[in-house]
Amino acid sequence: MEKLRMQCSSCGANFAFPADILGQTRSCPKCGVELVLQAEGAVTASPALPEPGQYPERMRANKVLAGFTCGHCGKEIELGDDVHNCQECGTPMHESCFGDNDGCANPSCPMNANQQAPAAPQGGPASMIPPDPGGDTKECRYCGEQIKKNAKKCRFCGEYLDPRERKRLELRQQEQDGDDKLTAGEIVFGLLCGGIACIVSIVWMIQGKKKGWKLFLISLITQLVLALLQAAAES
Repeated sequence: MEKLRMQCSSCGANFAFPADILGQTRSCPKCGVELVLQAEGAVTASPALPEPGQYPERMRANKVLAGFTCGHCGKEIELGDDVHNCQECGTPMHESCFGDNDGCANPSCPMNANQQAPAAPQGGPASMIPPDPGGDTKECRYCGEQIKKNAKKCRFCGEYLDPRERKRLELRQQEQDGDDKLTAGEIVFGLLCGGIACIVSIVWMIQGKKKGWKLFLISLITQLVLALLQAAAES
């Protein structure tokens, strides 16, 4: 039987395969990446789409979604991008592209064929196999890896599993941002009320607010400048 030889575009390994499986998907014998066997040129990777409902509708791209190509703009999704996961076919897209396209860009998506797909039960897609109640591991609903049954955060994709925990962390991050940055009014307060601002900044530092150091420096510099100006006026 005739054999063809190709090169893996991921690791560069050369390997042979029977001509009768040309065009099929196979794993590279060296790196294991899924490849489409082609008659000419390098073999190209063919990542599988996530299962419908595997990820929330809107999220930031994790390590699993990073690398997929957006079907609307043709650009690669990068880690941390705002993405929209189609709940009908699992196709990830940029959030803005989903709006610009007025829906999923996958032409074979049931949404585009005006088909009503059955809704997945709350807590995950219908195709998900529930974890073994007798075991001590479970499947991460976002990346599918096996993690500890009582884990609050997946060690593979970094996503928090409890929606309430995700919301609480978002609120905490907003509070931390407020504790780190000085508002325009606080800067003016530090410039005009040096002594009082210095006391307030010390209280903030005791409370653990990072912006306390910033207000302290502003008030300290203001008082030093005023002292120098007063000394120059008296001399």
